[in-house]
Formats: sequence, C-alpha cells, structure tokens
Amino acid sequence: MANKHSMPALTGLRGLAAIWVLLFHVWDAAGPREWLVTLFGYSHNMQYVVTCGWAGVQMLFVLSAFLLASQFVRANESERPQPAWRGYYLRRLLRVFPAYYLQLGLLLLIAFVIQGQQIMRLEELPYYLTMWFAPPPVGLGTPPEINKVWWTLPIELAFYLLLPFFSGLLRWRYRYVVFALSLLIMISWRWSSLSFFPNGNSPSVLMQLPGSFDSFGLGMVAALLHHHFYVEAPSQASRQAYLSRLKKLALAALLVLWGLLIWITYGVENYWKVSFMFFSWSPIYNSVAAVWVLLAAADSSRLLLPLKSRPVFYLGMISYGIYIWHYPIISWVSQIPLVANYDGYKFVPLLLLTLLFTFIAASASWHLLERRAVDFGSRLKTT
Repeated sequence: MANKHSMPALTGLRGLAAIWVLLFHVWDAAGPREWLVTLFGYSHNMQYVVTCGWAGVQMLFVLSAFLLASQFVRANESERPQPAWRGYYLRRLLRVFPAYYLQLGLLLLIAFVIQGQQIMRLEELPYYLTMWFAPPPVGLGTPPEINKVWWTLPIELAFYLLLPFFSGLLRWRYRYVVFALSLLIMISWRWSSLSFFPNGNSPSVLMQLPGSFDSFGLGMVAALLHHHFYVEAPSQASRQAYLSRLKKLALAALLVLWGLLIWITYGVENYWKVSFMFFSWSPIYNSVAAVWVLLAAADSSRLLLPLKSRPVFYLGMISYGIYIWHYPIISWVSQIPLVANYDGYKFVPLLLLTLLFTFIAASASWHLLERRAVDFGSRLKTT
C-alpha cells in the first residue's frame, strides 16, 4: 500500500498526530491522573505523553500547510502557471465536507431517535452547513457542542480559502518574509485577543487562524526548504549533505520536543495569558514539527520506517475520520457498563474500546465516502 504513495512517511505522521489527539481526550475523559514511572531510583511523571496530545492538532496544521503550499511552490519556482483556483477549491471542499456532513447527519439522527434530544437549533443550521461556527470576531457562531473537536475545522477551512491569496509569496526569495509574517500575525492576534475581545482568553478565540498562523506559516516555509534543498538540489552530493544535516536536526528536535512537553506540563498556567511561553512555545513546537515533516518528505531515513509501516500508513489514510469521530465515540464508550462500572482507572478499557470503534468508523468513512470523493476530485478537469 505505502509504496503507491509519493510521501508515505508524511501520511504515517498524520496518522500518529491524530492518534495523539485521541489519547489526550481519552486521558481527559478517564480522569486526569499522574503517570509515575521509576527510573534509576527516581520517580518521573510521564503524563505529558498524553496531556500534550492537543499539540497533535498543530502538527496536522503544519502538515496541511506543507502539502498544500508545495503545489504553489513548485509552480512558482518553475515559472509554470499556478494551480487553477477553481480546481483547488473544489478538491479541498470535497476532501473535508462529505465526511463532515455524514457525521453531522448521523449525530443529529442518533441524538433525536435514540436519545430523544434536539442538539441543534434551526437558526444554527447555516453555521453548521458552512462549517463557519468560529466565535466572533472571526466567525458568526460559537464553538459547537455537538462534537467539541469541530472547533478546529473552521481554522483549517479558513487556511484553505486564503492560501491562494498568499501564493505569490511562496518563492524562495520570500522565505524570510513568510516566516516573519506568520509570527507577526500570530503574536498580534493573540495579544489583541487577550486585550480587546470578549472571552479573548478562550482557546477557541485565541487559536483561530490568525492565532494559529505560525503553524501554517512554518508549514509553508518547510515547503520552500524542501523544494530548494531537496527537489531542486543542484547535485546528488548536495542533496545527501542536506539529508545528513536534516537527520541530525531531527534527532535534536526530539530532545527539544521532550523539553517542550515538560515545560508546558509544569507551566501550563502561563500559556493562556501574556507571557513568554504564550508567544514562544507554539513557534518552537511548530519548528520541531516542520523538521520532522521535512525528514518525512525526503523519505530517506531509517528513522521513518515505523511511519511507513502498513498499519501506521493506514492510520494516516483514515486520519480525518479518526479525528472527527473519536470524541463522540469516547462519550458513548464512557457510558458502556463495562467502562462505566469498571473498578479501577478507566484509561485502559476506555482507550481500547475507543480505538476499536473509532477505527471502524474512520475506516467506513474512508472507504465508503472519503476515498470516492478524493478520487472524484482528482479526476476533475477545471481551469
């Protein structure tokens, strides 16, 4: 399966990012609890392995920006016409909306028929149909309670819509401009949110597209770096030199990631207010993510073998379904007597059942709907 994909390691990385988010929500549902591991006579709290799973969302943002920006970078650097906007937008909409509409319909049906609840008012329908339920001042609505992970979907959708307008900057000579602009947008939004907007300290406000623009900006910078140093390398020797430096940088990035996870686990109270952590943690983390995206895109290291394995690659293929289905499934599984009446810490049984049912739902979504929509979009001839 994986050998038919141009960048199988990137697909595997997407799957692991989605699973990381799932782990975080399972841990939260099971009840926050320290994970103490004794090494060399000392107890270490390893809970950050799961408590920072929300950062998988930012990894997904970096990945999306890299993959989508790459097509514009290739066109710009080779002086070919850029991808047609009509085709680009149709393919993006076909990728995100069919599975989302299916889930929206099923969740409404389940709530009404089985639970006897009306979980959406009629006047809210336009917000849900357009996926524009972002809070003001970006959107028109409020984050949905139907599926709490949906609040990130308008962020991704907004980037899809705006990317073609940034495409002129996706040239090697503008790499520092893209980097600086993405940081400036993120810092300005976060500071103004805390200072001027009602409920500005809410993650759903702070992390809207401007507040998450460092994730997308570093993904775009990574696309420029990949094209310049790998795709358009002047010789095989220069490409190998780049890969050698990249592998060393990726190993160093793992140490940085470890430090970042410990830092935010013990200093999280400073993350949602004006502080050094609030403005620096995200760009540093996204830089780590960008390094691993670059290594996965080059696809030439033994470090990547787990990402290219068939199980992990398949998780990447169905990652969108994993992301949108895992949260309601956690809610349902929590009510199963086997879990609800479990005498002990519920994380393990909740995790195993959530993984099982999420895998089934995501696989069905991919094979019955998403793959067909993607194939249809790839066959579209638009100008």
